[in-house]
Amino acid sequence: MVTDTYEYGAYGEVLSATGATENPYLYRGESWDSELGLQYLRSRYYEPETGRFLNTDPFEGMVESPVSRHRYLYGNANPVVFEDPSGEFASTLSAPAIASTLSVALSTVYSVAAPIIGLSVGQATVSVVGQTGTNNSLEWKGDIEGIDANFFVSANGGILSARALAATRIFGYGLSRRFSGKWMIVTDGINTGALASIAPNLAFIDNNVTLTSPRIIGAHPGTFTGGVLFGGAVSGQFSIITFTVGFGIGRFDDTIDVAAPSTDFNTAINLNAGISLPIRGEETRLEQITPE
Repeated sequence: MVTDTYEYGAYGEVLSATGATENPYLYRGESWDSELGLQYLRSRYYEPETGRFLNTDPFEGMVESPVSRHRYLYGNANPVVFEDPSGEFASTLSAPAIASTLSVALSTVYSVAAPIIGLSVGQATVSVVGQTGTNNSLEWKGDIEGIDANFFVSANGGILSARALAATRIFGYGLSRRFSGKWMIVTDGINTGALASIAPNLAFIDNNVTLTSPRIIGAHPGTFTGGVLFGGAVSGQFSIITFTVGFGIGRFDDTIDVAAPSTDFNTAINLNAGISLPIRGEETRLEQITPE
């Protein structure tokens, strides 16, 4: 039975409320100090009425994202898309937004296939050119979890989790920092092979992956956001996948768990295109860097 209801503005200001239950957790389930009329977000206090923190951000922000360098903004001044649970840096919304975002993503893949392929090729070209030379690549470690359904066409949906250690230097000085993020990937494509049209497969994907991206692009939610291209070869229950996602390039070899039916003698080639959308990003500053 619902005893209390709340209606919030974009920045968390209470527009209306019903019920009288004492509740120390309000906007986005975060701690509310009723005496101060402020929300406590671990590192500092936040005032929903103004959409500003009261104290200076202890995190200096990312060079690649100028808005993150503002010392008082909540959620990059875009609370519909971003939250700031740590009081240090904004991250994209997670669970509540994933279902609706997935629906939009699937519709987008089907309706704008040609532009998506063009975007993917363009980003892949930038990635290859940007990683040419010595020490121009940033290495990411992570995993992909999802579902791969094949029957005439190949449709995939999953979550890419990846992390990278990056160093930012200016005149020899800088910061060493670790960025961890999650991206939702949705693709659709073609499945060709001996049994492609008569034996539907449902494969559950859970792979460790290594990706590289141009160091000049940096490590942030935009690194793997954009177009996606998957190219795969399947033999029985073993597959080799090469892919580009945003400005990243990766590959994984996989023994897949096929749900129904078993197709041990199947061989096929899958070509997929789609989009990748960020659903969370977190950055941790590790240490100061001084000239050697």
